[in-house]
Order: sequence, then structure tokens, then C-alpha cells
Amino acid sequence: MQTVNYEKKYYPHILALLLFVFFIILAIEPIDRAVWIVEILPVVGIFLLLLVTFDRFRFTNLSYTLISIGLIWHTIGAHYTFANVPFDFITQLFDFQRNHYDRIGHFLVGLYAYPIAEFMIKKRDTNHITAIFFALFFIMSIACGYEIVEWIYAQFEGGNTGIEFLGSQGDNWDAQKDMLANTIGAIVALCLYGYLRPDKRKKMGNKTILQSLAYLIIIIAGLKMASTIVLPFLMAIFLFVLFLPLANRLRLSGLPDVLTTIIVFGLMVVILFFISTFLISSVEDISSNIGMYQNKFHEITPKITSLFEQLGIPLEKSKIVSLFEPTKIINYTALFLKNMGNILTNSFITILIVMFLFLELSLFEKKLILLINEENQNRLNEFLNNVNTYFITKTFTSFATGLLIWIMLSFFNLEYALLFGIIAFLLNFIPSIGSIIAAIPALLIALLQLNMVDTLLIMFLYLVINIVISNFIEPKIMGKNVGLSTFIIFISMIVWGWIFGPIGMFLAVPLTIIIKIGFDSSEKYRWISIFISDSIIEENIKKDINKNGK
Repeated sequence: MQTVNYEKKYYPHILALLLFVFFIILAIEPIDRAVWIVEILPVVGIFLLLLVTFDRFRFTNLSYTLISIGLIWHTIGAHYTFANVPFDFITQLFDFQRNHYDRIGHFLVGLYAYPIAEFMIKKRDTNHITAIFFALFFIMSIACGYEIVEWIYAQFEGGNTGIEFLGSQGDNWDAQKDMLANTIGAIVALCLYGYLRPDKRKKMGNKTILQSLAYLIIIIAGLKMASTIVLPFLMAIFLFVLFLPLANRLRLSGLPDVLTTIIVFGLMVVILFFISTFLISSVEDISSNIGMYQNKFHEITPKITSLFEQLGIPLEKSKIVSLFEPTKIINYTALFLKNMGNILTNSFITILIVMFLFLELSLFEKKLILLINEENQNRLNEFLNNVNTYFITKTFTSFATGLLIWIMLSFFNLEYALLFGIIAFLLNFIPSIGSIIAAIPALLIALLQLNMVDTLLIMFLYLVINIVISNFIEPKIMGKNVGLSTFIIFISMIVWGWIFGPIGMFLAVPLTIIIKIGFDSSEKYRWISIFISDSIIEENIKKDINKNGK
């Protein structure tokens, strides 16, 4: 009996469904409806063409992946207009003079040369060389034709709509550079086709990475567009997992689910209310005193310059001001704390979701037992236990870190000691980087309020507390290593921060840790867990070697 690989068989159907949902979401209130209609027409045309001809000719899954990436990119551009897509991070990172989102879009259109060559060889029975050159010249012709259409529409429509559709952004050579981007994309796609040669193989090899990339891009883009809806759910799940151990303890002691929910939910609301109101009031207090801190900073700047000169390090006053401008640091801290406080107090949906999750906890467990088999139940239990262990340990060590920081800063009579303790507690959920970020505002206030010796001593004690807890106490309690590499932490903060804003940076590591634990529970995707880990567990390697040997 021949087994059917449903993942490969229904891969185009899944992509089509995701693209359709994505299209519907981005069709709601675009920046310019007239530009959106014109820009979305190619997307709709290609999608319908693939849909109508699917039974007559089916491309390889890699071709559908490349096409989908281009359609997603173009749909986002149509929603915002290409010149106004939120691409500032990349523009500032590489110091570009314009938004290059459209150029990447032209490059992705060039990748369509891959399915064109595939179609020519399979359907038209042409040789490899002819198909390659036809696909290249076809993309170049389409690129040229599209630029002509843009010019005609801009001339005909005129006004802001014509300018937005043209999207030149003041570049006189925009059309030529766009066509070059199309051509480069086509060359890259055809080099890939020449390497893989799917026409010479019954099976096209392992394209799991590229197919997963298509899923990933669709998911990230969808999360970005639906962030206002998704973020309360993520915060609710985070809070639910955080208080779940307490709920389980109360349930095991014999308390009914309703009473357990009332106790846990009430405790959670009280804690969140205290933290959020304290954060908001502290932010207002710091913001009102920002002028005073600014004056103190300018007073001590000459002393810092003199100290560096005595150490033989020449340093200009302007450089110190630009590096350690207290206004910027305090404003960034205030923005993060204000966002945290607002989300904890104003998100009524989040509180409701948490309440219903606790009420239906036992019912949900029974449903899982009925829906999945014993083997998958064991995997799910292992996954949930690892997540639970991580959050229990991290909450305990974060609380210990915040408590010790508060006690230490109170000993020095530093202003806002409790606030800096709460910041240390919150940011300790971000390994490595979080403790550094948490220390910056506290050290700045210490420098402005206390003397240099006390500030250096506070810095030393910050290091001692974080090193002891994160490198000795936390691994001993956690047992199994579920850490992330510093590079992955940094990347995850950028990605989740771009998707969900400042709160996304706070949730970045917990979310990535959960994904990592999920991959670690899967034999197929365990390599991803190993790749993003901060260390290699020898026991897992031995298990994998023994399995492969068998």
C-alpha cells in the first residue's frame, strides 16, 4: 500500500488558503484605495491564473513557494503604497536615502523565472538552455512593460495617486534600477533551477527549508498586520502560564475549579494593578524631573572628561553627551514602562481571556485526552512540562534578582530603587541582554545622584547578582538547559519588537523559548532547537547518534 505525503500533496492548497486570508486582511482600509486597486490587480491575476490552471499543470512546491513570497510582498506594498511601507528599520540600518521595499519586490518578481522555466520544460518539451533564456527574457520584458504601464498610469491619473503608483521617490533612474532588480532576481532563480534541475529528477530533493520559509513569511506578515488583536492573546497566554503552577497546586489540594479561578484570578489582578499603577506613576515622576537630571548631567560631564584624560584617554565633552544623553535614556525607559503599564491596566480582553482559560482548564485537558493518541500525549506533556519548568524557574530567579536589586539600591538610598527592582524583575525574562538594559537607567540615576565610587560599586553589585543567579542558581534549579544563544536573543528581540512594538521585545524570549521547546520535542525539527540553543547537550547528541545508527 502506497503512503501519501499529505504535507507535500496539499502544500499548494495550504498556501492558497493563507494567501487568501492574508489578502482579505490587507484589503481592509488601505492607505490609498485607488493605488491599492491598481497595485493589487497583478496579484489577483496571478492567483486566479494559478487557481484555474491547477488541474492542468501543477508546479513543484518550490515554485509555489517562490510565487507566494512575491505575492505576499506585493500585497503588503499595495496596502501601504510601496514608497510608504514601514521599512524604516532597514533604511536606517544601511543608511539608505530612500525606501527600497519596492526594489526587493522587483527582485522577488524576478524569481518567477524559476516556475516559467519549469513550465517551458515540462509542458512545451523545450531543451534546458532554451527554457532558461526564454524565462530570463520573459521576466525582462515583463519588467519593461510594467514600467511603461506605471508611466502611462501616472500621466493619466496625475496627482498624488499617480506619484504613489509610480513610486520613484525622487530617483531619476528608478525605472532602470527596478528592471535591473527584476533581472538579478531572474538570474538567481535560474541559477537555482540549473543547480536543482527538477526536470531530471523524480524527486526534487529536500526543500523543507524553503517551504518553511514561505510559511514563516506569511505568519510574520499576518502577525504584524493583526498585532492589535494578537497581542492581547499573547499577553493572556503569558500570564496564564505564569500563574498556572499556582492554579495546579490549588487544584491538587482539592479546591474546585471555580474557587481556584477566583483565587488565582484575584491575586493576578491585584499584582498587575499594583505593578501597572506603580510603573505609570513612576514614569510621570521621572518625566517631571527630567530637566533636573539634564542639568546635573551637564555639571558632572567635565569631571568625567577630566577622569578619562588622567587615564590617558582623550575624550571630548560632545561625545560623552551624545553617548550618555540622559534625556534619551530616560525617555526610552519611560516609553517601555508606560506601554507595559497601559497594557496591564487597559487590556480588558486580556483579563477576560485569562479568566476563561483558568475556568476551562480541566475541560481542555479532557478534550486533549480524547483528541490525541498516547504517543502524542506524551510528547505534549513533555512540551508543557518543559515550558512550565522554564516559567517557574524564570519567575523565581527574576523575582530574586528584582528583590536583591531593590535591597541593594535601597542601601545606597538611590531614588526609584523599587522601580529599578521591578525593571530588573521584568527584564530578567530576557537572558544576557535584559540584565544589561535593566542596569543602564539605574546606573545613570546613580551617577547623577551619588558619587563615582558608589556608582562603580552599584555596577559591580549588579554584575555579581546577575552572574550568580543566571550562571549558578538558575541552571541548578532548571536542570535541563533550555537557553538561547545571545545572537538568537538579539535577533528575536528585533523580530518580535518589529511585529508587536516594545511589548514584543519583552515577550521575545519567552515566545522563542516556547518555540524552541516545541522543536526540541520533535525529532524532525530538533536540529532547529540545537541551532538556536546556547549550548549543546551531549546526551541528546548520543541519543540522535544511536537512533541514526539503528
